[in-house]
This record gives sequence, C-alpha cells and structure tokens, in this order.
Amino acid sequence: MARTRIELDLNSFGLDPDARKGKLRIIGEVIAAEWRAEARQAGLKSTLQAYVNSVGISRLDDMGVTISLPGPGASGKAAMLARMIEFGMGPGGIGTEGPYDIRTQVLKAGTRNLRWGKNGPYVNIPFGHSVESIEARGGERAKDAAAALGGTIHTFVLKAHTKWGGRLSQGYAAKIKPHHVTDPLHGLVRKASTYSKKGKLQSTYQTFRRMSWAGKAWMHPGIKARKIGARIAAKVPQLIAGII
Repeated sequence: MARTRIELDLNSFGLDPDARKGKLRIIGEVIAAEWRAEARQAGLKSTLQAYVNSVGISRLDDMGVTISLPGPGASGKAAMLARMIEFGMGPGGIGTEGPYDIRTQVLKAGTRNLRWGKNGPYVNIPFGHSVESIEARGGERAKDAAAALGGTIHTFVLKAHTKWGGRLSQGYAAKIKPHHVTDPLHGLVRKASTYSKKGKLQSTYQTFRRMSWAGKAWMHPGIKARKIGARIAAKVPQLIAGII
C-alpha cells in the first residue's frame, strides 16, 4: 500500500473537530482526484481503470486523512494490478522490475484451478478470441471454420460438467513466433451462443494453453514502476495551499 505522511499544523484548521474533519475531507478528495488525473496522463491502457478505481480515502477523522493505493472497496484483482503498476513487477514479485518467467508467480500453492500431473503442477490458461481477431489471424477461412464448430455447453447438476463441441484443428493461422509449439487458433472452441445486450445472438471463442514446469518458459518483460503516488506526494503542499 502506497503511503506518504504529510504533517500539517492542525491549529490552522480551527479547534472545532467537525470543522477540521470537513477540511480534511476536502483535502483528501482533492489529493485523490489529482492522483487519478495523474494516472490518466501516465500512458496506462488496459490497466488504467483498475488503477484509478484503487485510489481512495482509507481513513478520515478530525486528526488526519489517509489516501491509499489500494483504498477501501478496491477489488482484489484491481488492487493487485494497481500495485503492480505503482511499484513494478519483476522476478522478485511486486516491488521489483525486469523480465521474469510467469510460471514462478502462477504455478504455486493458492493459485486457482491449479492441478497436478506427472510433471508436477499445471494450469490451463484460457485465451479469449473474437470473430474479428480470428479473422485477423486466419482470414475468412478460419472465421467460417470457427463459426461451424459445435457449441461447448457448461452445466451444473450436483457437479460441474462440460460438454465439448468441436475444436479447430491446426493450420488455420500462422505461428506468432517460430518457437511456439502451435498456432494461436489451434484447439479453438466455440462457447454456446448467447444474446448480447442489444438482443443479437453472438458466439464467443476460447483456446487453452497448458502452463507447466515441463514446458518452455513463459517470459514476461516485466512491469515498470510508475511511482505515481510519489509524484502526487511531492505536489501535496501545492494542492492544499488554497484549502488551509
């Protein structure tokens, strides 16, 4: 959790606790708003919303206000993404930087859907595909083949059960990188069609890739620490000058 302590002369707030608390609330809201605005200028893309949603006031009374990352109400996933962006993510986990093998963070106790096989722990990682992305990878031929697949249906009667439809065979797209075992559309399944918010029947698609210690490394370039909170802390005196 990102924290920077700024000492203020509470005498300038007056002696009435409610009045002090009111001013401190305004200060907290101003700092949180500036923090979110700074994040929007930091070049974040898919992680931006998770980051701004994780900035919040975690404590407020007549003696002080605390603005935290993550703040109260941030979901577990959003809070983790926000911390990765703020502090960086590398081979030593959050707070480090540099390339790392994703398996060191995924193939460990506590990971959801972790399974065990002859080569130790493994996880089947789902990758979502749209009609547009399938066509971009494999053209009209791949798009038509995907649409023709039987739908995969998930049911739950006493226990979860999946009735798999067809799977796309290899060769409908080129490998993304030469060292990859197969192409990105190999094994594609079509989930049973559902209605969108606009009332149109639509299909969604997925592929699954197994992550285990037996395979090759799943390298990630790492996440650079943005340190947005530190920049905001340096601006606090300027931000609150007109309030106190």
